[in-house]
Amino acid sequence: MPKRIRRAMAAAMALCLFALPMSGCAEAFLALVTANSSTVYSDAAETKKLSTLKKYALVTVEAYEAGVAKVTKSGKTGYMNVSDLTAVSKAGTTAEVTAKAKVYKSASTKAKSITISAGLRVNLLGTSGDWAMVERNGAVGYMKKKLVKTVDEGSGSAVDPVVTETYAAQVAVSKMQVYASASASSTVLGALGKGAGVTVRAYNSTWAYIERDGRLGFCKLSEIAKVVAPSSTVAPSSDRSYITDTSLSVEKRIYLFVTREMGLNVAAECAILANVERECDFIVNDLSYDGGYGIVQWTGARNTALKNWCAQNGYDYTKLEGQLWFLKYELETSQSKTYTYLKNIANTPAGAYDAAYYFCYYFEIPANRVANSVRRGNLAKDTYWQKYAV
Repeated sequence: MPKRIRRAMAAAMALCLFALPMSGCAEAFLALVTANSSTVYSDAAETKKLSTLKKYALVTVEAYEAGVAKVTKSGKTGYMNVSDLTAVSKAGTTAEVTAKAKVYKSASTKAKSITISAGLRVNLLGTSGDWAMVERNGAVGYMKKKLVKTVDEGSGSAVDPVVTETYAAQVAVSKMQVYASASASSTVLGALGKGAGVTVRAYNSTWAYIERDGRLGFCKLSEIAKVVAPSSTVAPSSDRSYITDTSLSVEKRIYLFVTREMGLNVAAECAILANVERECDFIVNDLSYDGGYGIVQWTGARNTALKNWCAQNGYDYTKLEGQLWFLKYELETSQSKTYTYLKNIANTPAGAYDAAYYFCYYFEIPANRVANSVRRGNLAKDTYWQKYAV
C-alpha cells in the first residue's frame, strides 16, 4: 500500500485532479479524522488544547513520531493522536460514479464544482445525509451519494485466478482462523496455532484452500508459510558483497540483486523498483504509522514472518541484505504466483508496465489497488525502463 501522497493543493485546483493523473509524492500527506472527534493540541506533548475536529475532517500530516502527528489545517499547525487519523490513500472503499455528476469543493451545491463522467473510479471516504465524500489521486471533494456505489475491485479488469497447487505449509501467526468459505464473514470452523501443519490444495492472492487431518477449509494466504527443505536456505558468499556495499545506492543494490540472485529480466526489475519507490522511497528501515515496514512495507503476519525468517537465517531484518533475501524467499514460497508471473514477463516497456501493475495488485495489495497499480506500471515503464533498459 503507498505510504506518501502529494500535499493537498488549493481547493479549486485539487478538484481538477479528479480528471488528471498525478505523479510523484511528498513527505506530507492528506489524512482523514476517523475518530468520532479528535483533539488538536498546540504542542507535541499534548498539554494545551487548541480545538476539536469532527469525524471526516481533513488535515495535512507534516510529520509523526511516538504516536503524535504534526498537522496543518487552514494554515494553522497543531498536534493530534495518530490513532485518530487515517491517510486518505488508505481510507474508504473503491466506488464507481454511476452517472454524470458534479464534484463540489464542499458539501453544498453552491460550492465550486467540476463535472465528472459516469464509470470513473473514486475512493469513497464516507457519507453524511445526501452527500458522499470522495477522493481521487489525492484530491478530495463531495458529490451526491445516490450517484456513487461501492464496487468489488476483484470484479474489474484485473483477474485474481485460482492456482491449483498442492504443497505443505505451516501457520505463521499466533492464531489462525479456518473458515467454511473464502470469506471472513463465513462460519469459523476452528483455529490453528503457530507452527501447525496444513496441506494447501489451491489458492488465490488472498485465500488458501487447506486440508488438515482430512478436513477442508479456507484461511488467509498471508497467515501461512510454505514449508521448504533446509537446503533451500540462502547462504551468503563473498561474491555477493555488493548487497552490503553502502557506496552503492539502495536502488542500485536492489537492481543488482533482482537481476543476479532472482534471475529476473530488466522489465521485472523495473517493476520491483517502481513498487519499492512508492512504498518507501528506498528508505530501508522505513516505518509507516500504520505498521508497514521495510522496502515493500511488510505488515501484519508478513511483517512477523520477515522478522522470524531473518532471525532463523542469521540476518538483520532492519538491513537491506536481510530484506532482500526474505523478499526472494517470500516470492519463492507464499508469493510464488507473483514470482512465476515476473519470470515470464516480456522484456519490453509494456512488460515493465504489466509486471509493476501485477506486483502492486497481488503482492503489495494497497488501498485503491487498481489506481495505484496503474501509477506504478507507468513509473516502471516511463522512468525505470528508460534508465535501465539496454
